[in-house]
Amino acid sequence: MVQSKSEFDVWDWLLFGAMLAVSAGIGIFYACIGGRQKTTAEFLMGGRSLQLVPVAISILVSFMSAILILGTPAEMYTQGTQYFMYMFGIILAIILASQLFVPLLYPLQLTSSFEYLELRFKSKAAKLTGTTMMILQQVIYMGVASYAPSTALEAVTGFPTWATIITVGVVSTFYTFLGGMKAVVWTDVFQAVIMIAGLLAIVIQGTISVGGIEKVWSINDEWKRIEFFDFDPDPTTRHSFWSLLIGGMVGWTATYGVNQASVQRYCALGSLTKAKTAVMLNILGVALLMCVTCVAGIVVFAYYVEQGCDPYTNKDVSNSNQIIPYFVMETLGYPGIPGLFVACLFSGALSTMSSCLNALSAVTWKDILEPFLGKKTETQKTWITRILVALYGGAGIGMAFMAMNLGGTVLQASLSFTGAASGPLLGIFALGAFFPWANWIGAVVGSVFGLVLPFWISIGAYSVGLDVLYTISYLWYPSIGAATVVIVGLIVSVFTGLTPKEEVDSRYLIPLFDRIFCCLPGSCRQCLRCHIEYEDPDDIKAENDVEFTVDADQPVIVPIKSEKYRENMYSKNPIGGISYRSFRGSENWQDNPAFAESEAPPSYNDVEGTAVQMAKTEL
Repeated sequence: MVQSKSEFDVWDWLLFGAMLAVSAGIGIFYACIGGRQKTTAEFLMGGRSLQLVPVAISILVSFMSAILILGTPAEMYTQGTQYFMYMFGIILAIILASQLFVPLLYPLQLTSSFEYLELRFKSKAAKLTGTTMMILQQVIYMGVASYAPSTALEAVTGFPTWATIITVGVVSTFYTFLGGMKAVVWTDVFQAVIMIAGLLAIVIQGTISVGGIEKVWSINDEWKRIEFFDFDPDPTTRHSFWSLLIGGMVGWTATYGVNQASVQRYCALGSLTKAKTAVMLNILGVALLMCVTCVAGIVVFAYYVEQGCDPYTNKDVSNSNQIIPYFVMETLGYPGIPGLFVACLFSGALSTMSSCLNALSAVTWKDILEPFLGKKTETQKTWITRILVALYGGAGIGMAFMAMNLGGTVLQASLSFTGAASGPLLGIFALGAFFPWANWIGAVVGSVFGLVLPFWISIGAYSVGLDVLYTISYLWYPSIGAATVVIVGLIVSVFTGLTPKEEVDSRYLIPLFDRIFCCLPGSCRQCLRCHIEYEDPDDIKAENDVEFTVDADQPVIVPIKSEKYRENMYSKNPIGGISYRSFRGSENWQDNPAFAESEAPPSYNDVEGTAVQMAKTEL
């Protein structure tokens, strides 16, 4: 029997409050007990010792948030099943990211993914260009993801939208501020369970109310809602097979491959195999979440067909994103169930917000502040990263209030604006990884054009809506941005002087044809990769991880090939008893053939004790 109610009862509030309390408690645990987050490496990267499955789940829910929970069923309810094909675009993106970008970035053991741009282009400008785009994208995404559940809670409880936005922002900032990466990952795992439970409750009860999944399908079929293969090539068609598959693939390749939140997580694992597996496991998670949310949309549609009313056209809800919460209050009026659903929404918002905060603090510290503040003590540096979390938390809250004024569905608003920024991010990494002759000027100029063009189209689609250009499907924004970066970047590189391929370390390039067309003859693949010899990613990682022991009384010269050597250049206190200044102070280091011109052998004047063992990645 269907039970309905118009407001939360005490069980709903208790369940909802418990979810918030557990999330905050995880942050307190990792601040006080679980490692205490005393260093930036611990706070930002979890000591690079995180576990595989939690990291895979964290990557998943960082991007599959309340936007998915509200937007996907609303899309299926109002437009039909075409959107389901988007899942296959995401799956292709996961495969590409795991095979192309994870083997590129993981062996370098970076904290900020944009350190790669500095290494590849030998330019801080290229790095800061990528960092700036990422900050813009993540702040926008935080705002939309925080705003999404506020409309639902207002619809079912009357709780003010502004209060919901502030709650999401404050709670996520609180546990990220205290517990760092480990708290974010483990709260993501907890919140993923809540999300799945809330979605399954909707699908199961809705299917029972209609009379079974076969009846749900037949009702949608009768109403001409079942359509998967619209092959219309017109780019102005909002959803087609091509825009969902190709456009979705390009956008999500950026998300899984080069987005800081994703890179930061898979680089915190213990091996390249684990990093690739963590990303690939998202295929299962994406399939589960997309199937459940899509089914929820057609179940709700069938239910209201059976009831003979449409809450959307009847104005019972103010926008399509409130249909699912309205359905929950009408059919799931059992004690605690509406509370579970709202907890599900908030879990999605909190996971996204905290992941963005952790990523933003990491790139801002590593790419912008560390060169100026790197001489601080480790405790001071950790507190600086915590303050960054708090500042970005405030920025996310402010962006959420701006999102209240956006038109269209929450889903399209999110994908439009974040897609406009994610495309150029993928483009600048692709330019560096696939085209060895591209230079830093091309990367910077191409990125600017790649960001401006889709942003112009995106903003015009919301504010003007007249010109044909502004009617291009929002799913093509990432592709437009990425293609613009590559094309403009190559043209500018030609006019400003191509980089000789011999000057680019093969560690910073992706052997595309070896990875995708591995079945071709070796001679053919060698020709396709311009006769460049690539190192195996496992060999690069092994080189970075070699440990060595030195005697303080008998200094030993050890070649340091790892780019991580430079990470200690701002350190005031020695790492492992050896400071960067002692390296530069070594006598006659320039005459040693074991070192490149830009490197110095270590001098062990600062070693405390008779011997010290350290990893080269600490240098």
